[in-house]
Amino acid sequence: MATGKISKRTVDSLPIGPKENYLWDTDLKGFGVKITASGSISYIIQYRMGGREAKTRRFTIGSHGSPWTPTTARLEAERLLVIVAQGIDPVDAEKQRRREAVDLAFSNYADLFTRSCKREGWRRLVERSIRLYLKPTFGMKALPAITKIDVVSVLCPSSEHLAQLAA
Repeated sequence: MATGKISKRTVDSLPIGPKENYLWDTDLKGFGVKITASGSISYIIQYRMGGREAKTRRFTIGSHGSPWTPTTARLEAERLLVIVAQGIDPVDAEKQRRREAVDLAFSNYADLFTRSCKREGWRRLVERSIRLYLKPTFGMKALPAITKIDVVSVLCPSSEHLAQLAA
């Protein structure tokens, strides 16, 4: 378990070993770099939720390279460690965010709405309209992210309606 200042120079000069290696930052406790046997480099944080008795957890910030440099990864690590200090687990928060992105996807709600149509002719009309006009535009976009301008651009593609909404 090596320690040192994580900088661009130290990250670029890290040796590739037969197994995973870690370099932990001396300035920011819990911030580190993971080097795999294949040579990929990732920035990580290590933390415990609930004190010394709790299990150690690791969260991957991102792979080395654009946009993650040692400086940007350190800033993100500081932000995440503040969240941990507030009692929020970043791993659980990320899982929840991904689950909500799928649960709140327009496509899922459009399918649910289509199934709620009782009459067969009406259901087919709604399903066709959604498939042809709405799903290509909104697809897996989350419902809260769909704005009034988005809806108007699908229903009234002329630019004068969009200009009125934007003003």
